[in-house]
Amino acid sequence: MSIGIILYGLNRAISTGSFDALFIDSYIDVFGKNKLHDITTRINVLDALGLAAGSLSGGILPEISNGWSPIFGTYDLNLVVQIVMTIILIILVIIFVNEANLQQKEERISVIEHVKRSSLFIVNSKNVICIFISVFATGYFLSALETYWQPHFISLQTNNDQLFLLGIVAFLYLVAAMAGSLISNKNIDRFNSRKIYLVLRVLMSISIVFTALQTNISSFIVCYIITYLIFGMANIPEAVILNREISNKIRASILSLNSLILQIGMLLGSIANSIMIKYISIPRIWIISAIIIFLSILITSKKLLEADKFSSS
Repeated sequence: MSIGIILYGLNRAISTGSFDALFIDSYIDVFGKNKLHDITTRINVLDALGLAAGSLSGGILPEISNGWSPIFGTYDLNLVVQIVMTIILIILVIIFVNEANLQQKEERISVIEHVKRSSLFIVNSKNVICIFISVFATGYFLSALETYWQPHFISLQTNNDQLFLLGIVAFLYLVAAMAGSLISNKNIDRFNSRKIYLVLRVLMSISIVFTALQTNISSFIVCYIITYLIFGMANIPEAVILNREISNKIRASILSLNSLILQIGMLLGSIANSIMIKYISIPRIWIISAIIIFLSILITSKKLLEADKFSSS
């Protein structure tokens, strides 16, 4: 299990950022940075579709596996399907993805020099630093919600006949995140991306608090889905702000670092929450995550708005 997780982590480290950067760079070359929200929306929607499909099929495949063969474990078919899809993906990438055709050949630099250039860029970019702070807070919030929503949901049930709702809620909140991305993409041209990003982050922190305060299943489902709807809406201006700042040469590195910061936020959130859960309830843990989101807004809002005034002038 540990070997599998290590390989999975290496895969995420290599592909996260690099693959997105390949999409975004090629899209910018054709349509320019003014259409950044279109490609970021497509990436977010495809991610959400994949997770939603996985949530539904992940609950069906164990039932098939149990009735298929006595030598198969409950979740063996899930792993078999994942392995087959990974092999298909490798073949498709080899056939269709040719990075040499998408990017001009550039002078190769050492890893150390690459790190220096990326670090210098981050230090000198207020917008990127602000997004990193926000992403760290997002990682903390995701850790709190995604770890504890199922046990909290079960605690709200009056009987065990409603356990089937777990898969449905998982599907619905992923669909809500996808819908949020689409809504944001359709309307982002009407608003200032930095201002709407800050507003959506405030609304998200408020929505988390409302979710924590619910005491019945129906209202909890509604508030939980609304939280992810707003989260999906906020993802688009966040990606636009970040990618407008980044040049093609360092995009993969910065996006990979962005993903790493999200994972660090989730890791530290997991550690903190595992300690706090002994002393406080799940709703209070969620309220703390909402406070952390709001604090990140207070820290970054002034710098983001100042950078916006400077770029418009």
